[in-house]
Amino acid sequence: PEEVPQPETDPPIFASDLRKTISRITNLVTNPADRLKWHQWIARNDPKLDASITKETILAWVSHGTDSPSPLFRFAYRTHADYEEAAAFYKPFWTWQRFKFTFETPTKMVFTEQPTTSTKRGIASVQMTDYLILYGILKAHVTWKGAVVRGGGKYDYKIDWDSTELKTFLPWTKHRPKITPNPAASAAASKAPWYVVKAEDGMICLKRGTVGYLVFDSKKR
Repeated sequence: PEEVPQPETDPPIFASDLRKTISRITNLVTNPADRLKWHQWIARNDPKLDASITKETILAWVSHGTDSPSPLFRFAYRTHADYEEAAAFYKPFWTWQRFKFTFETPTKMVFTEQPTTSTKRGIASVQMTDYLILYGILKAHVTWKGAVVRGGGKYDYKIDWDSTELKTFLPWTKHRPKITPNPAASAAASKAPWYVVKAEDGMICLKRGTVGYLVFDSKKR
């Protein structure tokens, strides 16, 4: 009997492919076809391609002395395009939006050993910093501190944020910034847990409560 042709299947999407879609100018993914690839990678649940998130997976992100520094994760992608996305998009252009609010550099995240003085039984500590520029001159660094702990339900691990801190300064006041502990906006946002969804080739995907997904990458593009 004549063979029935099998439908062609799309090749799997890997983290190395996704890195190529990020603009070097805006640090964003703006092509709709490329954004679809990110969504497909995030949603994919293939046992052959997507390893389970284990304690060993997370400990691999943690420094073990000066000979093995913690990898530095940088923001790579978010599924929900919001005002932050718009702020980053307008950075290369001299527009009112850029003057009002943009990013100095992509958000950075680093994992370290959980301090012995911590009351939370976490696997690792985590610190994330947003680097913002307001009105073209005022710099604002928002630092989030928390821990990776056992999750619940669908995901085995999550990040619980403990505190946030805002530092604001002008170019000539960098060494004496104004410090605001737990500013209202970031304190409210930090209440939502960030679930560890997947990790592949130095890239990690986190689910921010019910808002959407964020991806951070430890490899240079």
